[in-house]
This record gives sequence, C-alpha cells and structure tokens, in this order.
Amino acid sequence: MKEPFDEYADQFTIVGNPYGVAMSFLRSAGLPAALGTVVPAQTIGTIRMSRELTKSIMLVLTNWVQAVEKQVGTIQVPSKSGNEPPTTLEDLWNKPTQ
Repeated sequence: MKEPFDEYADQFTIVGNPYGVAMSFLRSAGLPAALGTVVPAQTIGTIRMSRELTKSIMLVLTNWVQAVEKQVGTIQVPSKSGNEPPTTLEDLWNKPTQ
C-alpha cells in the first residue's frame, strides 16, 4: 500500500463517465513568465472514485462551506476575466446547466 501524502493544490480537474470520476489536483509552478501566459502546473495526484462517493464528498463540502460562511462570511471565489463564478452556494446550485 502506498504511503499517504500531504500536499498543497491550487487547481483541479475532473473527468468522468457513467462508471466513475477521476479528480486530479495540481499546483501552479509559480508566476507566469509574461503577462497573459499560462502558468504551468505540476500534477500532485489523481484520485479515482465512484459517482456515489463523488456526490457524497460534494455534499459534505457544501455543508462545511455553509458552516464556515456562517462564522466568517461569504468565501469569495477569485474571478477570471469574462467568466464570473458564483459567489454563494445558492448561486452555484441554482445556476442553470447548459
């Protein structure tokens, strides 16, 4: 069995199909070399899981975020130009999917 690891990630990707989900965590390599360039990222690790576990994790994280926001206020999500993310869980869950 592999040893557990403890790492910092500031990016993630999710891919899935009807059989399961793979979530990869990444860490930015540092500051971009020039304005407008893509910051390279290093893959920290990939976790493969069932759809059911994925949904359970999502529900636990939602409850955790709600509890934290009751104590400290809304957690702001950084925005990218032209793509405003939802700022509250209500905005996120009530946003129509495409």
